[in-house]
Amino acid sequence: MILGAFITVINQTIMSVATPELIKAFDITAMTAQWLTTGYMLVNGVFIPMTAYLMQRFTTCKLFLSAIFAYLAGSTISGIVPSFSSVFGTLLT
Repeated sequence: MILGAFITVINQTIMSVATPELIKAFDITAMTAQWLTTGYMLVNGVFIPMTAYLMQRFTTCKLFLSAIFAYLAGSTISGIVPSFSSVFGTLLT
């Protein structure tokens, strides 16, 4: 559980460091790359208040494992995509 919490804290800060590399690798604008960080923080902002409700409906273990598997699936998809637009289409580009 501590490792999961540590990963989320690191993930929030690593995006600002990785932004220049993402711009080069995917040939996108700085504004588009910044939306990745904004989107991540937006999802956090939505799910943190929902945690109290979700903890009443599900056990802590099931909720934690679901969150870890969702994070793992998202990270895997992000790691194997060939281009930025293949994930986001024309939404951000």
